Amino acid sequence: MKLYYSPLSVYSAKPRIAMFEKAIAHETQLVNWTPATGWIKPEELSRLNPKEQIPVLVDGDAVIYDSTIILEYLDERVPNPALFPTRVPERARCRILEDLARAQPRRAGARGAVEA
Repeated sequence: MKLYYSPLSVYSAKPRIAMFEKAIAHETQLVNWTPATGWIKPEELSRLNPKEQIPVLVDGDAVIYDSTIILEYLDERVPNPALFPTRVPERARCRILEDLARAQPRRAGARGAVEA
């Protein structure tokens, strides 16, 4: 597995934490940002994700983007330890909290973000 990420991205932190919690061996590809240049995107990023956003997970032929979708993929690919509750009401509550957390950076006026 290979994860395209940035240490400045809260969205990139989610799959990185999940991969460490699940002890998933993986390599990383840094997508860096500097005040002078903005995001420095690897040229393959637009081929992997038409939105050109991070994080992106490549697992063989599978290419997954969006941090929440990556978490769900990792949880199905490597079931133990589970990232999400097993009971349906708790899973729904988890999704609601995730949705609320995702909305916060947008409300704070984040501009030009390349993360999802």
